[in-house]
Amino acid sequence: MNFAPPTDSLYKFTAIIGSIIVILSFYVPVKALSSFNQQVIDRRLSSKIIKLELSELDSKIKRLENIRDDNIAKNKKGYKLDPSKLHIYYSNEEIKQMAEQIISDLGKISIKRAELDSIEEKIEYADKELRYVRILLILGSLLGYFLALYGYVNWYRKIQVYQDKMLKQTVEDDVKK
Repeated sequence: MNFAPPTDSLYKFTAIIGSIIVILSFYVPVKALSSFNQQVIDRRLSSKIIKLELSELDSKIKRLENIRDDNIAKNKKGYKLDPSKLHIYYSNEEIKQMAEQIISDLGKISIKRAELDSIEEKIEYADKELRYVRILLILGSLLGYFLALYGYVNWYRKIQVYQDKMLKQTVEDDVKK
């Protein structure tokens, strides 16, 4: 099965190509929009998760720093206990482990911030791509519409009307015979 474009009339060819462009200008960009929208949604979700992780790490570091500072203050002369606070005492070894944990968490925060920046750049890029796809949808559909309109109108006015007259004349001649 071979497909041959209509070559008997340039207007017919223009009309059909215009119609195909209209159809494709809706199908292809809508498919792309769907894909880009899903990417943006996924990346925004990842961004929110990383922001929550960063917030959790920040609060953990603050708690560890408060514990460390309280222990340091406790070891100073003249330190008075605050009766409104719950006092938990930690050994120097535990304080050292907390300090190492703080350093480790600071490293994790740097990595998470880099991931967040990368995801936000990808979101920004996808948003730009979405704008281009929308423009393509509008321009493609307009181009296809005008090509189809031009082709169909001229095909009818310049060719089909005369072909109909010739066919009618042929039928009338056959009826007379």
